[in-house]
Amino acid sequence: MITLILTFFQLNIEYQSDLSGIHNRFEQVQKIYLKSVSEVMWASDFDKLKIILEGLSNFADITYVEVREDGKVVVAIGESKALDTITQLIPITHDYRGETIQIGTLRVEADLGAAYKRILNKVIVILGSNAIKTAIVVLLMILIFRNLVTKPLAQITDYIRSIKIEGPFAPLSLSRDKLSTDSRDEIDIVVDSINESSLQVVKFIEEIREQGNVLKLSERRFKQLFDNSEVSIWNEDFSEVLKTLDNLQDSGLEDLRLYLDDNEQVAWDMAAMIKVTGVNQATLKLFGANSEKDFIYQVDKTFSSDAIDLFKDQLCAIWDQQSIFRSEARYKTFDGSDITCLISLPIPKSRDSARNVPVSIIDITERKQLELAMQQSQDKYLDLFEHAPDMYINVNPKSTNVIQCNQTLINILGFRKEEIIGQTIFNLYTEESAKYVKNNIIPMFMDKGIVSNEQLQIKKKNGDIIDVSLNMTASRDEQGNILNSRAIWRDITSLIDTQKELKDKSEKLEIAIAGTNDGLWLWDLENNHEWHAPQWKILLGYDDNDEIPENYFSWESRVHPDDKDKVLNILKQHLEHNVAYDCEQRLRTKSNEYKWFRDRGTAIRDESGKPIRMGGSIQDISKLKKAEERHDNLNKELEILSMQDGLTGIANRRMFDQRLKHEWARSLRKKQPLSLILVDIDLFKTYNDIYGHVAGDECLKNIAQTLSNVIKRPSDLVARYGGEEFVLLLPETDAIHANYLAEECSKKILEQQIPHKKLNVNSYVTISLGVCTTIPDSDKQALSLVESADKALYQAKNNGRNQVISIEFSNH
Repeated sequence: MITLILTFFQLNIEYQSDLSGIHNRFEQVQKIYLKSVSEVMWASDFDKLKIILEGLSNFADITYVEVREDGKVVVAIGESKALDTITQLIPITHDYRGETIQIGTLRVEADLGAAYKRILNKVIVILGSNAIKTAIVVLLMILIFRNLVTKPLAQITDYIRSIKIEGPFAPLSLSRDKLSTDSRDEIDIVVDSINESSLQVVKFIEEIREQGNVLKLSERRFKQLFDNSEVSIWNEDFSEVLKTLDNLQDSGLEDLRLYLDDNEQVAWDMAAMIKVTGVNQATLKLFGANSEKDFIYQVDKTFSSDAIDLFKDQLCAIWDQQSIFRSEARYKTFDGSDITCLISLPIPKSRDSARNVPVSIIDITERKQLELAMQQSQDKYLDLFEHAPDMYINVNPKSTNVIQCNQTLINILGFRKEEIIGQTIFNLYTEESAKYVKNNIIPMFMDKGIVSNEQLQIKKKNGDIIDVSLNMTASRDEQGNILNSRAIWRDITSLIDTQKELKDKSEKLEIAIAGTNDGLWLWDLENNHEWHAPQWKILLGYDDNDEIPENYFSWESRVHPDDKDKVLNILKQHLEHNVAYDCEQRLRTKSNEYKWFRDRGTAIRDESGKPIRMGGSIQDISKLKKAEERHDNLNKELEILSMQDGLTGIANRRMFDQRLKHEWARSLRKKQPLSLILVDIDLFKTYNDIYGHVAGDECLKNIAQTLSNVIKRPSDLVARYGGEEFVLLLPETDAIHANYLAEECSKKILEQQIPHKKLNVNSYVTISLGVCTTIPDSDKQALSLVESADKALYQAKNNGRNQVISIEFSNH
């Protein structure tokens, strides 16, 4: 009975040890995987979440993993069981704006099957051992008490010998003579104890067998998950490496990294100790191996030149007793191709656990290439920002401190960048402009988030003043709050000087005209008779001897039809309300041509205030009007030039930005499609290097003209977007027609046969085109149309250039 109690006590210790191991794995899951699960949950990348959970389910005893969001299961790996499991619920949190919020729950379920199997084996060993001990004791008792208890002990012995672990136990029953039938002796007690223990053992063994079956099923399921996982996994034996590291630690070594750097051969020797014991199908597929045996025997072929550095990092992670090792690493496939992978493995804590260490490998080659391409794209746009023709400056609207500026601003103003960044923007404005910005522009910007074409003055470092045109837009957070302003200063000093010169000439001309003799006139309102001075006739082309009707109706008939209503209304206001009579009008001359005159006059009134006479003069302002017309035309030309690319003659970026805003609003109002095509000349920098910038300019002109010839409708716009990039804005154009026009542009450019001997895709200059179409609505932004087309253009160039890629609209 004591043996059975000790047996049950020992089994309970084993069982508690297994439970402790499972809880330790739960803690590892929380330390290793919880942060990754939180990040992909926050990004809603459920494919990556599934990969992480599959790796988590490879932990020993863990058979089911799921992630819940708002009470609903979003990803689950394995099968959940109602019995013989331990479940751990782990909150998934994410830090957002300094606040920790729960975004889901991670449920991890561990199977007790392995623990039951180990207990079963222990029971079998203990029962076998006790059976032998019991037999020996019985034999001794037979020898000692042969005459007293021979028959019952023989029966007990036969019963014990007949016990089989595989089959059920039959109750022990003795037939013997006793001195007293009313008393129970020790043999009766032994029989009862054996029967009671047998019943308990039978029940326990049945439970162990049932859990053993469950364990086998779990092992088969794990093997199936291992083989069918989409993540590359192989098992490594680190036991000899741990033994070597223990020896180094016992020898008193403190800095393993320094030791390995000084003795690299030791690292190579330890690397040779690691044995790959198994790989899954995903590993064979990733590395191009034909079989598991083929991979294991040739695993050295997968190592890159820096493999030993990666192995040193693994050894240091073991040495530092980290829980998990994760790193990016370069590998080679069996055909020699380079791949970049994310390697992850749990750090073994003992030699037993080191015999079967799962190593997961995730191919991130495509992601690294995309990151490189994104960095190159960022560098490209940074270059455009720094060397744009206009001055770019970003400002914090609350502190008014400069956050960022481009090199163009530095070059024009003469400051060093550190003299501007972090300083208030008002240091760059003149005193008058700074006051205007504070009182007018900033309140308007904080209200509307945009400022357009404000004329201001800024100062160079040497004190010189520059006239600029300010355009400013807001950068907002998710709540719509303004974070910073993106401003453009365009130097309009020469334009202002031109306007001042024109104004000065106009004023001088007006003074000169005022100094000449005016044509005087008098009007008798009572009989409508008019008198005209000789100069009045001369101004209208008549000689002094010419007879002309001198009455009101004669004058009225000479007024240009387009001016008559305005002039008569001013005259009426003067006569009825004593408003000044001063108007510009065109009068018909003797040659039936019209000339511009300034007509001014004053009514003479009677005592009641009624006008009875009126006198005035006309002044020839034809030259002034022509000057104003030239001034207006020049302003229009300046406006056109400000909207036109100086090299190609087509619209520039400024014109495109205005038209995009206009067409976006119009398409939104009419619910009509709006298409955009971004065009980039393939390898244009190489073209400039080979043929020179003069030929490059001619190439840009040719491309611009060809694109303009393809676009037929007046509502369509071809603009130079920057450098070798062009943009086509196509209102009321669906995706099919936009794609057709893009293909037509590519075809027409190739037909120009502009030589480009260094172009891989063709011997002539080619273009890559990105196309995007959308029907604007209130949830979309116009800039996102450009960004979507730019993504398509990037894909076209990444796919080999000289092609058209269409992409769906993506709002940002």
